[in-house]
Amino acid sequence: EREAQMKQLIFVNLAIACAAVAATVMLILNPVVGFFVGVVVVAIDCIILALLTLYGSKLDFLAFLVLSMTIGLVVDYSTHTSYTYLQHAGTPDEKLLQSMSRMGASVLSGGGSTLLGISVLAFASSEAFRTFFKILGTAIFMGTLVGITVSPVLLRILHGIGLGITSICRQTPELQRV
Repeated sequence: EREAQMKQLIFVNLAIACAAVAATVMLILNPVVGFFVGVVVVAIDCIILALLTLYGSKLDFLAFLVLSMTIGLVVDYSTHTSYTYLQHAGTPDEKLLQSMSRMGASVLSGGGSTLLGISVLAFASSEAFRTFFKILGTAIFMGTLVGITVSPVLLRILHGIGLGITSICRQTPELQRV
């Protein structure tokens, strides 16, 4: 019973954190980017939870702490490429090219350097540090991968099928400067 309560508490707190991050991005940058990034962050957290099961790790307090940290890390990767895509004027293909050429290398560099920085934890003698590395390393890898591949391509697909993403963005004053 205690374990079930702990899992419920973890999921509720992760949902609140994801919603807070999405709302913050909506307020600071753009509502479309905030919503899109919120969905991406939830998807990445679900992938990480699934991989935790595959790794044989338990959903305990350490996993909860690291998962909470990952929300702040993975939001960065998708936000940069999504915002660049929506900020650039032009055809959907031009927007995709600009998004990748302007932000792709920076996102890859940021994810790579962060992964390199925590890689020493993989060789730690403590199981807690190795678990920390597994979860955080997975989050950084998945966040970087999604940020440079899935986010811009998914925005391009959504734009291509005419869901009106760019028409919403044209109504946003800070994006009209471009």
